[in-house]
Amino acid sequence: MKSITERVISDREKMNFLPKKVGSGFWAFENILYQITADLSQDYTGGMWDFVELSNGGFYCRPDDDSLFHCVNMAGESADLKNDSVGIFATTAALAELSWRFNDERILKNYDLLQQYIEERAERQTLRRMMD
Repeated sequence: MKSITERVISDREKMNFLPKKVGSGFWAFENILYQITADLSQDYTGGMWDFVELSNGGFYCRPDDDSLFHCVNMAGESADLKNDSVGIFATTAALAELSWRFNDERILKNYDLLQQYIEERAERQTLRRMMD
C-alpha cells in the first residue's frame, strides 16, 4: 500500500481550496475549526493556518505554529500535540459537525479520507484517544 503524502497549499491557492473541499459550508467550517481548536487548547491564541492537501484527495488544516499545544478534550483526556496533530483533530471534528449542517457529500468523503490518513500517522493512538 502506498503511503499518503501531503502538500501545503500555497497562499495563491487558499481562496478556492475550502469551497472546493466542503462546498458552500466553507465559511462555517472555518469558524467551527477555530472554535474547536480554542476549546481544545488554551495554548492556541489564533493566527495563520496552513491548508494541507493529501494525496488520497483529503485534506486538513493546521495552525501555522510549530509549538506543542497542551490539549484537553471534553472527556478530560489530555495530550501535548504538535500543530499537525491539533489540526487533524480539529479538522476531523469540524467536518463531523459540518456534516450535520450541510447536505454535501464532499464533507463526508473528506472525513473518510482524513480517517485513512490518521491510520498512517505515528500518533494515531493518541489522536483516537483524544477523539473519543
